[in-house]
Parts: sequence; structure tokens; C-alpha cells
Amino acid sequence: MPFVTEEIWQVLAKNQRSLMLQPYPRSNASWLDEETENQMEFLMGVIRGVRNLRTEMSCPPGKEVKVIFHGPERDLSFLRDQEFYLRSLARVGLR
Repeated sequence: MPFVTEEIWQVLAKNQRSLMLQPYPRSNASWLDEETENQMEFLMGVIRGVRNLRTEMSCPPGKEVKVIFHGPERDLSFLRDQEFYLRSLARVGLR
């Protein structure tokens, strides 16, 4: 892959030194969004919890399970909006 990456760099960044000689990218504080970080952490925790329960209950990986979530409406609304990810990553159907 490094050869392909270097080739793309040479095409896109004309008159630039090799990609291997460029400074490593630095993060920008304006890119951080604490609310999004918290939402992603919450979603990953839910998916991790469902997967752990599936393992404990010896549920086959390919079988979709029905789950019922309880909690604040804000969290439930967020989970409904993330249904695609819950279905594909935790193999759940929502009620």
C-alpha cells in the first residue's frame, strides 16, 4: 500500500516532496465535538453490551434477536436513529 499511496500523492500534490518526507498531520481542536464523542461512546457501549449478552446466551451470530430498550426518551430516540448500525453490528431488531 505505501507504493500506491505515494503514487496518489504524486498525482494530487504536484511539485511536492515525497509523502514520506511530509510532516505528520496534527489534530485540530476545532475538529473535536464532545457531544458526538459521547454519542459514539454510548452507541458502542450498547452494541458491546448486546454482543456480550448474545455470547452469554449462546445466540448464533447470524440470528437476529429482538431487543427492547428502556431509558430516557433522548437516548431511545438516538438509538432509533442508529437502527442501521444496531442491526448490522449487533444483529438486533428493535421494538
